[in-house]
Amino acid sequence: MFTDVKTQFDEQLQRSIDTNTKVRELSTQFASDAALRNNDFVNQMVQSSLENSQALAQCATPMQLVEKQVELSNQFREGMESYMKTSIEALTQYGQTVAELTGELLQANSPKAPTASRRKSGKDA
Repeated sequence: MFTDVKTQFDEQLQRSIDTNTKVRELSTQFASDAALRNNDFVNQMVQSSLENSQALAQCATPMQLVEKQVELSNQFREGMESYMKTSIEALTQYGQTVAELTGELLQANSPKAPTASRRKSGKDA
């Protein structure tokens, strides 16, 4: 009886350690990916800012300037939408994966009813 309980405890502990290790690895990967994505986005923003300044400086009339500003604003909006969509998708996937892992762990570690072979009355023992 004690050996069964100890074995079950050891198995639960190992599952917890394994799951925590996977979650930590996922967290590290998610943070690294987010940092790279953010860095790429900032670099792209700096580059496009320089290009946009040059394009605006070439406008000869107020109407050209307004048209160029509208065009650049739309490009910025599209870039932001793409960046946000990618970031939200990555966060959603990370959250779902962590939820699945912890759900599996909780299910595996939930108390189970004793099997018929383990049930013994005081008379049988």
